Amino acid sequence: LRACEQISILKAVDAGLLDALPVARMRAAEQAMTTALQERCPALCQRLDAGKALTEEQMQQWLDTSRVALNGLDG
Repeated sequence: LRACEQISILKAVDAGLLDALPVARMRAAEQAMTTALQERCPALCQRLDAGKALTEEQMQQWLDTSRVALNGLDG
Protein backbone atom coordinates (compact mmCIF):
# COMPACT_ATOMS: atom_id res chain seq x y z
CA LEU A 1 0.00 0.00 0.00
CA ARG A 2 1.07 3.55 -0.66
CA ALA A 3 1.76 5.79 2.32
CA CYS A 4 -1.42 7.77 1.69
CA GLU A 5 -3.48 4.57 1.68
CA GLN A 6 -1.95 3.33 4.92
CA ILE A 7 -2.43 6.70 6.61
CA SER A 8 -6.04 6.97 5.43
CA ILE A 9 -6.87 3.64 7.06
CA LEU A 10 -5.04 4.45 10.28
CA LYS A 11 -6.58 7.92 10.56
CA ALA A 12 -10.06 6.52 9.90
CA VAL A 13 -9.57 3.97 12.67
CA ASP A 14 -8.19 6.65 15.00
CA ALA A 15 -11.15 8.95 14.27
CA GLY A 16 -13.65 6.15 14.87
CA LEU A 17 -14.96 6.25 11.31
CA LEU A 18 -14.91 2.46 11.00
CA ASP A 19 -16.37 1.62 14.42
CA ALA A 20 -19.93 0.97 13.21
CA LEU A 21 -18.97 -1.04 10.14
CA PRO A 22 -19.21 -4.83 10.21
CA VAL A 23 -15.88 -6.60 9.71
CA ALA A 24 -17.20 -8.02 6.44
CA ARG A 25 -17.40 -4.45 5.04
CA MET A 26 -13.87 -3.37 6.01
CA ARG A 27 -12.27 -4.17 2.65
CA ALA A 28 -15.01 -2.24 0.83
CA ALA A 29 -14.52 0.65 3.26
CA GLU A 30 -10.78 0.66 2.65
CA GLN A 31 -11.30 0.71 -1.11
CA ALA A 32 -13.95 3.44 -0.93
CA MET A 33 -11.74 5.69 1.18
CA THR A 34 -8.55 5.22 -0.81
CA THR A 35 -10.33 5.73 -4.13
CA ALA A 36 -12.10 8.87 -2.91
CA LEU A 37 -8.93 10.32 -1.43
CA GLN A 38 -6.90 9.67 -4.56
CA GLU A 39 -9.60 11.18 -6.79
CA ARG A 40 -10.61 14.16 -4.62
CA CYS A 41 -7.36 14.94 -2.82
CA PRO A 42 -4.51 13.97 -5.16
CA ALA A 43 -2.21 16.74 -3.88
CA LEU A 44 -2.63 15.50 -0.32
CA CYS A 45 -1.87 11.94 -1.41
CA GLN A 46 1.28 13.12 -3.16
CA ARG A 47 2.29 15.07 -0.08
CA LEU A 48 1.92 12.04 2.19
CA ASP A 49 3.63 9.73 -0.29
CA ALA A 50 6.57 12.16 -0.25
CA GLY A 51 6.78 11.85 3.55
CA LYS A 52 5.44 15.33 4.28
CA ALA A 53 2.99 16.09 7.07
CA LEU A 54 -0.47 17.56 6.54
CA THR A 55 -1.68 20.73 8.21
CA GLU A 56 -4.69 20.50 10.52
CA GLU A 57 -6.86 21.96 7.74
CA GLN A 58 -5.57 19.40 5.23
CA MET A 59 -6.14 16.58 7.72
CA GLN A 60 -9.70 17.77 8.25
CA GLN A 61 -10.25 17.74 4.47
CA TRP A 62 -8.81 14.21 4.44
CA LEU A 63 -11.18 13.02 7.18
CA ASP A 64 -14.19 14.75 5.61
CA THR A 65 -13.47 13.01 2.31
CA SER A 66 -13.17 9.68 4.11
CA ARG A 67 -16.50 10.25 5.88
CA VAL A 68 -18.26 10.99 2.59
CA ALA A 69 -16.78 7.86 1.02
CA LEU A 70 -17.88 5.71 3.96
CA ASN A 71 -21.37 7.20 3.96
CA GLY A 72 -21.77 5.73 0.48
CA LEU A 73 -21.41 2.21 1.84
CA ASP A 74 -24.45 0.19 2.73
CA GLY A 75 -24.11 -1.11 6.30
